[in-house]
Amino acid sequence: TDTDAVDSTGDGFDINDSTNTRIQYALVFANGVNGIEFDDSPNSSVLNSDVRNNGQHGVSLDDSSGIYVSANVIQGNTEDGLRLQDCDNGTIRYNQADNNGSCNANQDAASTGNSWTGNTLQNWCDTVPNAH
Repeated sequence: TDTDAVDSTGDGFDINDSTNTRIQYALVFANGVNGIEFDDSPNSSVLNSDVRNNGQHGVSLDDSSGIYVSANVIQGNTEDGLRLQDCDNGTIRYNQADNNGSCNANQDAASTGNSWTGNTLQNWCDTVPNAH
């Protein structure tokens, strides 16, 4: 989708149980919870978006395999900038994440087979491999 999510009291984008969903060229700003949340949504993507100043995570990906996250700016979110929980075989590349709360990028131990390349990350946590 080519739309924006600004000043929502909940998640900016909250995608559940969906396949092949694409968010691109979006401004995702000042939402009360997560900027973008995918839950059980395989083969989905976040592309060329500006995700800033959200109340929890910038981009939160849960139980979603084959995700593609590329060329986003993720800044100033209260918790993690980019968070993967139980996500396998995805591609995370060319993102800039800085000045987020807990971590700029966080991948839990249940997430495997993800490729992290060409990212500019101020810091990262847990099992993010060769993140930048």
